Amino acid sequence: MVLAEVAVEPGAPPRRSRRRLWISLAIAVVLLAAGTITAVSISFRYAHAAALECACGLGWGQGEPGRTVNAGPYTAMIATARPGHVQSFYVLITNRSAVTQTILGLRHTDDGTAEPVELAVARRGSSVLDDQAEYDTRHFTSTPVSIEPHGVRWLRFSIHTAPARLWSPNREEWWENLVLRVRVGWFDRVETVDFGSRTAFVLKGA
Repeated sequence: MVLAEVAVEPGAPPRRSRRRLWISLAIAVVLLAAGTITAVSISFRYAHAAALECACGLGWGQGEPGRTVNAGPYTAMIATARPGHVQSFYVLITNRSAVTQTILGLRHTDDGTAEPVELAVARRGSSVLDDQAEYDTRHFTSTPVSIEPHGVRWLRFSIHTAPARLWSPNREEWWENLVLRVRVGWFDRVETVDFGSRTAFVLKGA
């Protein structure tokens, strides 16, 4: 018996190889589409995460005997300027979003001026309740600090008060909020933490 030979064009891939190629391409397209959808979903989640807010514990640091007065529409928390010293106030903030947010620092530090300012963030404690304890029990750092979802943290804002010649009795410096650089996922953005209820910290010349 003589078997008939089947002619195969030179270089033409077998049908099975072509089928595998199309299956591989289809899988790649599906995986790419799924990855794109996931990336877009994650990006949307991070990009639209709620900003940090005041919790809102507020107070001048120890050694700053401040007083609270009504000043027009504001509640002013006033401390007397001590020229040549570093003076600080504290703000308790919360992360109400569902994603971790990392505080990188202040948007502006006034470096190169007569009165540079600094931000320090309390390190994470053993629990949220621990993080809410008085600021003078916290350990602070000027390095980036992450705040977990629904976590709280104390911020310490410090100003290097200039020499006395720059502080007349009529001079006042006001802070109604803190403008922070924050990283959310792979996004860096600017967030403004208002002190709420038109509250302001005030440093006043003696």
